[in-house]
Amino acid sequence: MKTIKKIIIFLKNSFIKNKELFLFGLFSLIITFLLPDTRRFPYDWKINSQWENQDLYAEFSFVYQSIKKPFSISQTQNSETLKFFYYTGEKPSVDLSGLSNLMDDKLTLDIKKIVGQKYRFVLEDSDFLEISDNSRLFLFGPRGDTMEADAGDFHSKAQVISFILSMLRQNGLVDETLSSHLKIQIRHNAFLLQKSSGESDISLSRMQGNIVISEGQLLVKKGQFIDRNLDDLIKYYRELYITGYPNGINKYWVLLGRWILVAFVLIMLHQFLLFFRPNIFEDSSKLLMILSLVLIFFVATLQAYLKDKDWIYFIPLPIVPIVLKAFFDTRLALFTHFLLLLLLGIFLHNVYSFYILHFTAGVFSIITVESIYKRSQLFTSVFKIIAVYILIYFALQLTSGEVFEYGVNNYIKLVINAFLILLAFPLIYSIEKIFGLISDLSLLELLDTNMPLLKELAEKAPGTFHHSLQVSNLAESAASAIGANTLLVRTAALYHDIGKMNHPQYFIENQITGYNPHDELSFEESARVIIDHVKEGIKIARERKLPESIIDFIRTHHGTTKVHYFYKLYLKNFPNITSSEERFRYPGPTPFSKETAILMLADSVEASCRSLAQAGADKAQMEKQIDQIFESLMEQKQFDHANITLSEISEVNKTLKKKIMNIYHNRIQYPK
Repeated sequence: MKTIKKIIIFLKNSFIKNKELFLFGLFSLIITFLLPDTRRFPYDWKINSQWENQDLYAEFSFVYQSIKKPFSISQTQNSETLKFFYYTGEKPSVDLSGLSNLMDDKLTLDIKKIVGQKYRFVLEDSDFLEISDNSRLFLFGPRGDTMEADAGDFHSKAQVISFILSMLRQNGLVDETLSSHLKIQIRHNAFLLQKSSGESDISLSRMQGNIVISEGQLLVKKGQFIDRNLDDLIKYYRELYITGYPNGINKYWVLLGRWILVAFVLIMLHQFLLFFRPNIFEDSSKLLMILSLVLIFFVATLQAYLKDKDWIYFIPLPIVPIVLKAFFDTRLALFTHFLLLLLLGIFLHNVYSFYILHFTAGVFSIITVESIYKRSQLFTSVFKIIAVYILIYFALQLTSGEVFEYGVNNYIKLVINAFLILLAFPLIYSIEKIFGLISDLSLLELLDTNMPLLKELAEKAPGTFHHSLQVSNLAESAASAIGANTLLVRTAALYHDIGKMNHPQYFIENQITGYNPHDELSFEESARVIIDHVKEGIKIARERKLPESIIDFIRTHHGTTKVHYFYKLYLKNFPNITSSEERFRYPGPTPFSKETAILMLADSVEASCRSLAQAGADKAQMEKQIDQIFESLMEQKQFDHANITLSEISEVNKTLKKKIMNIYHNRIQYPK
């Protein structure tokens, strides 16, 4: 956690220009190098359905072991004639790296290719001696299957080495230590017979024979039905294809291609943020959080996939949009979730089903969890997502004809996946602490008027506390009218004037005795006391560890306006003395978002209209005063850096007028 905080501080204080481009480039490289170094098979298909892709032709020649026919062998036979071996599923290979300085690339490739084609099963020399004329030989494969093989299919390491040495001699090269470089493919495994000794029969599978596939041969035609046999053939071809069989793959080209794909996905995210959420680029921690969240779930899904392809059903990807919605908004959450699925599609097989399942679940997670601070919504959302998972997965199984193929295993994984979504709560809390961001959950906690800081404000400056409550209600209504973050602006309004606690008697709303300490100060000194409540508010907020997003409201709620009351008095009393108006001006900065602009307007309107109401002003006077406040702030260019439009400002104007009239309505005069 401390390391991440140091990174955030470094990014904020570093000399790096275009920090967002640096982060996008860094994360694109990290994701690229995490991907497995294999090619991606370009086709997806489903068993018991039609091949919907173009005709598939073999790009290379290979030998395929055809469908297995199950049979049993009686345990009563002489065990000495039964020899069991473990087969890794790989072709024999030779490591000639130790001779690279003596051999050219062509000879190296020729040797590797011939060994892979000529020798089917290679044994350790000691294991090869176990084979006799009356032996029945069985191979246990990596997937738990068993097949019977002929003795002629087996060769010892010594035989293979002898063949390779003969090729080297023909080329004038001999290395007697070559045996240490030969990869062992099969191990003798006698204990498997003892494992099944309690059974009456041993269930085995007999290979029907080998199929030689030539380069350019048609494997499957478009529209052809995919049965179990053809499915096995395509899967076998895919495994050879992704490893670059028979000559290997150029990993650098694969790496470049993957980096381009990853870069394009991240470029889409960059452009989305640039055009629709540019304020995120103003805070490196926000961007770093988004990219880190994507990276975490990318790595989790990748590792699960490499462990077991079905384990990806355990990864609760809907957490991503839920967490992002808690910190930002629905559109950003949904778009980022979509891009995460695109990144995962770079290495996943059967991408179509994966997209449908997880994109639908992600959309429903956003729809069903309207407010993350309402814990009941997240719990009920879990059960709704379970229903979505089950229905969508069942529908996908129906379309592929595999309804009963996997039983209930994957359904159980999806149910566990949905319950893991509850981890969103601790994840949100961790993100807040690590990145210094604020979620709806924390805003709700800060909104509680029993918070120590708000109770202290109510005790030391009751008038200011009442003013803050009124501003909070006004700002919330205005934010709701234009689609801004109501919870954020409502919470920030409660804390925007906490700096007045240090000198509450200097602010008119707290003066209940009739004594005004400004009478003893000069106009410049009075202005300085008023202006300093912003700086002192920031100081108090940092001491009480309020989030930076709340401190932003304290910093900007007066923008760069002047303390007009004392400034006008100064000009009236000293018309012949020139004094810089900067002494009467707030340091700023000006509002930078809709929410900060709304708070400035609500704060100014509430303070001004309260004074008018106390003076007995009517509705027309209040509405005129509100219009003058809006015009004055716009003339002073206080909203030039806030992403708020003129139409939205007009809507805020109407909303505040309506709310003010409701607060300061005419009351019945009770008889004395």
